[in-house]
Amino acid sequence: MPGRSSKRRRADVSDEEEDSTEDASNPFPDPPCRTRPSDYLISRCPACFGGLEHDPSQQVDIEVCLDACFTQMRWHKNGGRDPTRTHPETHFVAEETAQKMDKHVENLHPKSSKLKPKQARVEEEEVDGYEGGMKVPRSMLNKCESSFKAADEKRESASTQFFDDTGVMALLCRHDRVLWLVNMRTPGEKQYYALSLLKTLFQHLPANIRVGVLYDIACQLHRSCVKFGFLGRYLHRILFAVSVFHAFAHRWACQVIYHPLKCRGFGFTNGEGCERLWHSISKLIPYLRVSGYHHRLHTIDSQIEHADKASLGRLGMWLVRRKVHCDGKLREAWEELAACGVAEAVLREQWKKQVAAQTKPAPRRSKTRGITAVEEVIATHKRVDALFQKMTVLQEALVNPKSTPHVLLYAESHVDGARAAWQNEQEKLHDYYAARMNAKILKEWLRQRLRECKFELDLIERSFRRTRSENQCNEHAGAAIKRREPTITSTVKQYNKLCADIATLIKARKAPADAVAPTPIPTREIYQLDVDNAIWQDIGLDQDTEPVLWLSDNNVRSGIRAMLQKDHCEEEAPRLLRERRHMQIWFATEWEAVCETIKLSEGELRFDCLSAVRYQFKLKRKELLELCVLWKKSLDSLSGGADLPPWGPTDEEILDCQISGITASYASGEESEDDGEWDNNETAGTEEEEEEEDDLLYVLETVERADTYRRRGDVDEVEWVSDDEDDVFT
Repeated sequence: MPGRSSKRRRADVSDEEEDSTEDASNPFPDPPCRTRPSDYLISRCPACFGGLEHDPSQQVDIEVCLDACFTQMRWHKNGGRDPTRTHPETHFVAEETAQKMDKHVENLHPKSSKLKPKQARVEEEEVDGYEGGMKVPRSMLNKCESSFKAADEKRESASTQFFDDTGVMALLCRHDRVLWLVNMRTPGEKQYYALSLLKTLFQHLPANIRVGVLYDIACQLHRSCVKFGFLGRYLHRILFAVSVFHAFAHRWACQVIYHPLKCRGFGFTNGEGCERLWHSISKLIPYLRVSGYHHRLHTIDSQIEHADKASLGRLGMWLVRRKVHCDGKLREAWEELAACGVAEAVLREQWKKQVAAQTKPAPRRSKTRGITAVEEVIATHKRVDALFQKMTVLQEALVNPKSTPHVLLYAESHVDGARAAWQNEQEKLHDYYAARMNAKILKEWLRQRLRECKFELDLIERSFRRTRSENQCNEHAGAAIKRREPTITSTVKQYNKLCADIATLIKARKAPADAVAPTPIPTREIYQLDVDNAIWQDIGLDQDTEPVLWLSDNNVRSGIRAMLQKDHCEEEAPRLLRERRHMQIWFATEWEAVCETIKLSEGELRFDCLSAVRYQFKLKRKELLELCVLWKKSLDSLSGGADLPPWGPTDEEILDCQISGITASYASGEESEDDGEWDNNETAGTEEEEEEEDDLLYVLETVERADTYRRRGDVDEVEWVSDDEDDVFT
């Protein structure tokens, strides 16, 4: 068209191209109609999926956790990939599916913004609010993203210059049983890996099942799903939460919404099953570092298959221990609720007010806000000057011989009050506000330093492969943390002293009438950064407002914590009973199918193939009988309901199994293993702690082999077999 510039025409063409490629094909079709989970899911975890049905009384029906591991890398090889070798029961999402998901996600991301970067940043800083259906303000989500390195997809966790495969991401159920894995080939933890795993999960679930997802950066994944339309058809069935051990990296407003011990629906699930998985396969790190592509995946699949067989027999004892733990927590909650003396209805109302107050958007940033703050300070000084002027006028009237008797009488009766009011206002202006401001600055500094120390300690505690260079790095990091400890401890003492000074000023009425004293920080708990620690609460440090119960009343605050704990107990207990039902339903179905198959094959001895198949089913029947002995021993103490099908084996068969000692391997594993689920700080069972020295010797030996192999320059595939590769998940 004449009169239109070439620049405008190029822009129109570009817009048309963007519209034509706006939506890439989704690699995941609409899920099939199902009345129960797929056979694959049922085989992965009988406690989660055997007999699973939607429960309207619960927030979620199942819980899964996501995490990535960048220590399971594979060196780059010039010779290409090794021959194809796929495990018959592989847990890995197909590489082609992950690549298509990557393209789909990239296509859904918005193109370059029309605004200049500087203008966009200024607008985001000035206006705060909620994005879509999010409950956390935009400003808090931005701070979480900047403080958590996993949220930064551009950060290189593993270089693709030296590694073909940079890591593995896993999707596990709450019983630490692997559902799916995806091989990672990019430097950072891109979101399409997590989206591929979640979409694969929903392909195998009925349409009415709700899923609780625990992820280190769940707030960022939820934000992307709302903002860009990821998981659009499933988003209403997902409840997001952050993993307990990584919640400290999130802002308090984010923790209030996403911490599994603060939000409803997750019971006592901590979301750290992936960390236990990475620890259990950590001895494979040097071995798989030099293996071929297909051999690496096959080895991981085989290790998980072995661990699944070992952990299946411990599911019954796992449920019993969790039930005992839940009952103990429920008793503690009732005792604390009785001790606080506040009605539960009041506590729930105050909790809602606390959430609303602590997740409200930040005030709009504007040029006039600084002027307003200055005007407030000037007004305060003017008030002090006015009181000083009033006191001066009264004092001059007393010494003025021309003052009338009426003026003298008024001056004598009011001069002392004016002097006291001026002195009090001056003390408030200087002492109270100075102490409060200093305390708030110290607390912000402490939060930042403690987060940094927590990240450094996290790297040391979770370092699986300890080569000489890594040990040196860990030693330097530990020494640096030790050097900073006196500074942090001293700062805590300074903060606590300021808290005491503020409390003294309030008692002496040298502070505003509605002032609240801030809570001191216990020195012994400063490095825990637990969700209920005093480090997160700015009680008495914010602007002066009318005191509210959830902020100023200690009984209400302790009552709210007890109420939330009781709610999680009431979620956990019925979930454990449902899982107990699922296990018996699954076992009865498996037992009936195996026995029926054996009966049908009787009399067909003329076919050698049927004889071999029948023999395999008899072996399966023995395994199920062994499993029944273990499960019945544990689950009989838990009520599963009157409508449950019978287990299947007769009492005589169970007794014969016990006498013959078929369950020796399972029983020894059950007695020596500890799932490490009771304390949120535990990430591994007792077996790994006892075999730490053996694991270290194995790693050193394997590293030496790997170094020798690389020095030879041999590119052929080498398979190492070790009798020590029988570790199981804890």
